[in-house]
Amino acid sequence: MIFIDADKENCQNYFFQAQRLISPSGIILIDNTLWASIVTYKNSTDKTADTIKTFNEFIFSEMGKLATIIPAWDGMTMVVMPPQ
Repeated sequence: MIFIDADKENCQNYFFQAQRLISPSGIILIDNTLWASIVTYKNSTDKTADTIKTFNEFIFSEMGKLATIIPAWDGMTMVVMPPQ
C-alpha cells in the first residue's frame, strides 16, 4: 500500500511514481480528494479544489472501476492496481 498526502499540485506526479513502485494488486490511497466537499461546488474559486477536481477526473478516466472515493472527512481515493 502507498499513501499519498502531499501538495495537491503534484498529486498526479506522485500517483505516477506510486504506480511505478506498487506491486500488482497493491492499493494506492490519496488523501483529501473531496477537500471538505468544495470539489463538488460548481462555482468554487478555490484553486486547490480545482486542482483536486482535475486530479479526480484524471484518476477515474484512467483507472475506471479500479478507483473509488471514500467520502469520509476530506475524502480519500482508493485505487486497487490490477493483478498481472
